[in-house]
Amino acid sequence: KDYDGLPKKRMLLGSHLLRGGERFVCVVEGIVDYARMVGHGYPAMAFMSSTLTEWQAEILKDIGLPVYFFHDDDKAGKEARDNAKELLWRHIPVMKVRYPTDCTVETPEGDFRPPEDPAELTAEQVEEMIEDARLL
Repeated sequence: KDYDGLPKKRMLLGSHLLRGGERFVCVVEGIVDYARMVGHGYPAMAFMSSTLTEWQAEILKDIGLPVYFFHDDDKAGKEARDNAKELLWRHIPVMKVRYPTDCTVETPEGDFRPPEDPAELTAEQVEEMIEDARLL
C-alpha cells in the first residue's frame, strides 16, 4: 500500500523501536511479515517494498548489528536478498536464512506447500532458521 507522502524508501518500519541490547535484527519485506516477527518477539524491521534501498541500507549500517533477511522465498525475494548483500556485506554481517521444507502450510485453494513467507512461520520455525542461518 502506498501512503501519500510517506517516504518509504528512506525509512525502515520498526527501526525506531530498537531498545539496545539486541544481538541481531530481522528484516522483512512488508508490514504483515513485520507484525508476525514482532509478535514472535524478534527485533524486526520492514523495508515496505520488494528491495532494500541505499537509504535503508545506511540505517542498517548505523545500527551495526548482524542482519537476518527473511525475504519471501520466491524469485523476487532472492533477488532482493542478493541486492541487500551487495549494499551491506562490507559493513555488517548479512545472514541467509533457509525456509523449512519438512512442513507445510495450506493455501487458500486447499493445497499444501512448504512456507514461503515470514507471515507463515511459527516462532519455533523462525528460531530454527536463525540458528541454521549462514553468512551470505
